[in-house]
Amino acid sequence: IYTLSLHDALPIYQPVDATYNAPETLRNIEDYGFYKVSKLKKFAGGKNLESIGKNAFAYSDCLEEVDLSDSKAQLNMNSFMNCKKLKKVSLSKTMRVLPKNSFYSCAIEDIIIPEDVEMIESGVFSKCDNLKTVKIKSVELKKVANDIGTDGRKFFVPNEEIKNVLIEAKVKEEDITVDPSLSPDEEADTFQKGDLFFEVLKDSEGHNTKQVKLDRKSTRLNSSHTN
Repeated sequence: IYTLSLHDALPIYQPVDATYNAPETLRNIEDYGFYKVSKLKKFAGGKNLESIGKNAFAYSDCLEEVDLSDSKAQLNMNSFMNCKKLKKVSLSKTMRVLPKNSFYSCAIEDIIIPEDVEMIESGVFSKCDNLKTVKIKSVELKKVANDIGTDGRKFFVPNEEIKNVLIEAKVKEEDITVDPSLSPDEEADTFQKGDLFFEVLKDSEGHNTKQVKLDRKSTRLNSSHTN
């Protein structure tokens, strides 16, 4: 495995160890970067990884776990297609699209769709016969391909709007459960860091703005210390 002189891309694969933790200097994995790699069992994306190319890990027969949770990685078509032993996947929190066939014919048993995903294209989970639970945290989801639902697969969604998106995608209503705790808006209104309390700011509709301010509790706490 090697990177270009600017440490910007990882080209066509070479044999690797069982675990590969992408360095922070790695930003892009090119098309076919780990295609049919035979030894790799676990891949973890670095915090600056931004994209994983077409067929990048396709047909990697030993791959069992992919952790992109600390990265910014966006996938491309067929990125993990036909990874027959791939059971555990953690997606990037900034992911916006699950591209066509990205996990086609994998061994995934359950998966969490992150908060910013807007589209799930066709074939993403096709022939993932072990996939029984899909938890969707995104309230931005607008479009889902009609092949996502199969008999026995259960979906958990944050609100009625996302439930309707799945129903439009031919998922059976009885296979969908609304779980408000999945919504990012259901996060705590306040949190504590050391002796300070912070309030999470929300907009006029009650949505999390991802901004905070010092809560009045901190003022009261500091006053009590000075008395």
